Amino acid sequence: MTIDSQQFASDNYAGICPEAWAAMAEANQGHAPAYGDDAWTSRAADAFRKQFETGCEVFFAFNGTAANALALAALCQSARRHPHDRDPSKRHPLSETPRGNGHAADGDRTGL
Repeated sequence: MTIDSQQFASDNYAGICPEAWAAMAEANQGHAPAYGDDAWTSRAADAFRKQFETGCEVFFAFNGTAANALALAALCQSARRHPHDRDPSKRHPLSETPRGNGHAADGDRTGL
């Protein structure tokens, strides 16, 4: 016997909602520039800016993992611009090395 139950492990378990399917069918007419230079991408990005009341950049992702990676990358960039990055006396000794390998310049790994 098969039990038809809902799964919440991933958004890939669910089908697309009818409204999104209809919007995709409408967008799939004719030709448009690729890679975000189309009117559909501009409209969607503007909708996000309006919703969040900010002039932010919008990055569309294929799945949740890609979205999480973009969010983490943005947070890391923000942290790199923190004042501690501009003041060498406040940097962690392994944060920046001549070889860029995360090890102290003299090869000492005791700070790990």
